Amino acid sequence: MNSVQKKSASLRETGEITKTIILLGKEKKRRGALVFALSGPLGSGKTSIVKHAARMFGIPKKKVTSPTFVLVKRYPIARWGFSSLFHADAYRIKNKREFEKIGFKTVMQDKNAVVFVEWAENIKTLIPKDAITIRTAHGKNAHERIVTVL
Repeated sequence: MNSVQKKSASLRETGEITKTIILLGKEKKRRGALVFALSGPLGSGKTSIVKHAARMFGIPKKKVTSPTFVLVKRYPIARWGFSSLFHADAYRIKNKREFEKIGFKTVMQDKNAVVFVEWAENIKTLIPKDAITIRTAHGKNAHERIVTVL
């Protein structure tokens, strides 16, 4: 996938951008899990992207909250050949061993898993090279977000 940058002026537009990312991602050749590595400042839309993606996989958006204190949440799914959606948050991680201890490497190898990692830069050595990188940023006004997919 080539680098693409989109501007979003609303949650609805962020949802449309997310839909495009997920549909492209699910067709991507990969060795293990379908991994989306998200980075960007606080409040720039990372969790909103995960919520929209979760909805595409049949999980109500209201059920999805940032797993900052539990590190990883697992949601059972049954769509497009995937059986689990994992939502990870590495915001408060000081050492990647915290993720290793909870079996994160095994999750990354599961071809039936979809994994979203917020603050992926904090555990970049655990992120597979075939991950889809999503960078979010604040736009010029309060509601605008810039989403870059690498």
